[in-house]
Amino acid sequence: MRKRIAAACFVFCSTAVTQQPAIAPCEVNARSQAELSDCAGAELKRADAELNRVYQQLLSKAGGNSAAAQKIRVAQRAWLAFRDAHIAELWPNAANLGSAHSMCVNQALGELTKERLKMLQHMLAAEEGDVCRPAYGGQ
Repeated sequence: MRKRIAAACFVFCSTAVTQQPAIAPCEVNARSQAELSDCAGAELKRADAELNRVYQQLLSKAGGNSAAAQKIRVAQRAWLAFRDAHIAELWPNAANLGSAHSMCVNQALGELTKERLKMLQHMLAAEEGDVCRPAYGGQ
């Protein structure tokens, strides 16, 4: 059954991201679609929590620079709108996916979230004097 579920997800979810998502540890022992969906949801929750943590660190790093903080907020809101629109475009007829729908959506959301997390981490790691990367401290 696991192979059939994985094959179905590949067909439905492969267009969501440019590469197939890594198998989460909880997927290894999943025995049903419900367990796979729960696993994808848990992975998304972890990625989202990390994204929020790094986002708050980036805002903190912007410190007293209200213009920088505002631009970070604007960019994050735009990314959220893109993320939601992208998911909607991937599955315009979500009812056709059946029970795999939530798993596929959560996997795609998780991958998009991890990509955004990398962007914010890159910004957060910038240092003073690196002219091609933002350094918010005191600027």
